[in-house]
Amino acid sequence: MSKFLGPDMCLALAATDPTTAERLAMRLNPGTTWVSHLLQRLAHAQLSDAEARRRIADAAAHYAARNGAFIDALAQRGITTHSSDGLSLWVRLPVAARTASEHLMRRGWLVRTGDEFRIDEASPASDHLRLTVHDLSDEETSRLLDDLESAAH
Repeated sequence: MSKFLGPDMCLALAATDPTTAERLAMRLNPGTTWVSHLLQRLAHAQLSDAEARRRIADAAAHYAARNGAFIDALAQRGITTHSSDGLSLWVRLPVAARTASEHLMRRGWLVRTGDEFRIDEASPASDHLRLTVHDLSDEETSRLLDDLESAAH
């Protein structure tokens, strides 16, 4: 162990191109984005607590079940997507994501397009929407499914 790192400290290394290194350095500079030791200790305490881990597992099961039901409902409408292990789903549509997101916005939905997650800004426009659906009511889910089906055509 280095004499500069205490027993509770970690070190991360990243091998990148110069542009990525510059972006990373800007994100990690001390300031409002810097993760404090207090937050790190709080996260460690929660993630090592059996009750907290059980609640996290319960939440993961909830997200998976709700996302799975939404994926099944999309498939019944001819829109296929793959399962997700996180909070959100990536839904691929046969139209540009920006066009679909504008259509959905006019119907009261706020969705993110895959364009916002591109690494290379010169990449082609995305046809994916990022949706977070696990807390929607049955009525909201049905309305979103109708609106997605409409946006896809």
